[in-house]
Amino acid sequence: MRKYRFVDQGMQRSVIATVDQYMPVKEVVEQLVTYMKLPMADPNTAYPLLYLLAYKGRFLHADETLASAQIPEGETVDIIGRDIYLGSGFMPGQRHPREFEDYGQLQQLRELNPDIFSFEVTGWTIDRAPLSYRITLDNVAGPVADMARVTPKDGAPPLLDKKGEPVLAHKFIADIVILERYPFVEPAFFYVYDQSRPMEVPMLCHPQVHPASRKSCLFLKWRAIYNLVDCIERFVNQICYLGYDPAFFDRTGDEQPEADGVASIGPGWIHDLNPQALEWSRLYCAEKGGKFPFKQRGASGPPVLKRPDIAYGDDTVVDDPMDVDAEITIKRR
Repeated sequence: MRKYRFVDQGMQRSVIATVDQYMPVKEVVEQLVTYMKLPMADPNTAYPLLYLLAYKGRFLHADETLASAQIPEGETVDIIGRDIYLGSGFMPGQRHPREFEDYGQLQQLRELNPDIFSFEVTGWTIDRAPLSYRITLDNVAGPVADMARVTPKDGAPPLLDKKGEPVLAHKFIADIVILERYPFVEPAFFYVYDQSRPMEVPMLCHPQVHPASRKSCLFLKWRAIYNLVDCIERFVNQICYLGYDPAFFDRTGDEQPEADGVASIGPGWIHDLNPQALEWSRLYCAEKGGKFPFKQRGASGPPVLKRPDIAYGDDTVVDDPMDVDAEITIKRR
């Protein structure tokens, strides 16, 4: 018997399970679904769901065991739900079931957030699965990069007004490209910038956005359980500097941040794609007591996206039947 951490899709629930490592994966999944009370059908389509386990870039086969997969004790294993209708005939390595699933979720995300989010498909695979998207976020507030001062090495500082405050834009556009090994690799994410219309199609000033190449790093550690809705949420957070922790400014390049998704992790890290933005952010936080005024826009604050994979009531309460990291035992019956 060995202990593993299992995390369900969307990272809404997780469990520490003591497992007979010689049980077939299909039997482990059956008990996980029961213990974690995972839905048996997609709430939006009513199609049955098939659950798979994934570890370090590959799906585990049904007759495989955790021992034969050589998964060390204490490791995290992802639980990924698949729509059986869209995934009929699905085998590990095929791309299109996940891409069709993401496309449906983006359509629902647009319906739930018409004032904030819109998108269009800009590229297709040979079997007509979406390959790339252009997404637009409105009613946000983020600092604009001074592209007149951009360099490939040092990035660009923010564009400042006469009072020395950052000039804010309230609409940003980006391209998402699905790479070949998705969902085991992060999609490529690029901001769209038009130098003839710098405020209508602006470049964001952020340490994790390279203004010359327009490339952005949304995740410190991508996981196969993430989807494009998670990317859009990180897009909002990046623009509004949500989760941007000044405490990470003073970390050295030898230290590993513990929190996944922190927006900046200090000098020397490859995720700091715009050194001038990093230096400005450090000084601005020191002057303002660690506060970024563009985190708040009006009384309601920054936008919060309603997700299609969460059922919202009048009070936006999410039904979570398990505590995070509850401990269970899984063994042959």
